Amino acid sequence: MKYIFKFLFIFFATMSSLGLAAQSIDADVYVKLLPTSTFYDTIYSQYAPNIVSTDINFSAEWAKIADKTYKITIVLTTTTYIGKGKVIIQYTEGLPPKPKYISYHLNSIVSKISAMPDFITVFGSNSVAIYPLSNDNSTTTGLTLDGIGQIQYGNATAAGDSITYTPNGEELLDYIVYSVTDSLGSKASS
Repeated sequence: MKYIFKFLFIFFATMSSLGLAAQSIDADVYVKLLPTSTFYDTIYSQYAPNIVSTDINFSAEWAKIADKTYKITIVLTTTTYIGKGKVIIQYTEGLPPKPKYISYHLNSIVSKISAMPDFITVFGSNSVAIYPLSNDNSTTTGLTLDGIGQIQYGNATAAGDSITYTPNGEELLDYIVYSVTDSLGSKASS
């Protein structure tokens, strides 16, 4: 029994030193992809990288752009897929060269909205109309005001593409959190 444990210890120590032990991920990259967009990354590797695994809905390739420098390109294989996937790429680093792995966690999304902050100054207790969509944008059309999530001191109501804000009469810094939706159902808040 003593020799079996000694053998197992030597076996696993040898496999580990040769790099034959189970693959471990050295870096995680989280990516949001639109159906028609492409993700690019640059990696540095002593030898050409190896695409270890790719989910069926994504395609990955590499191209050498300089000595020990490679461009990684990841795209969707179909423009109708919405969901998650993963691509794992092996590269080499160090002396002696040691295999490393980078895992790209991919999320294919319908559209992307950028809801930007809006700033106004109000004097007294007079109501004011705010048009928050004027500096918001989406990768698709049909951006609409979806509602008001939170207000700290005053009162606010949403109607159409505007918010009517009425301060409570005190000179306080106030904020309103609102949400927007695009024609494909994606949402964002600002």
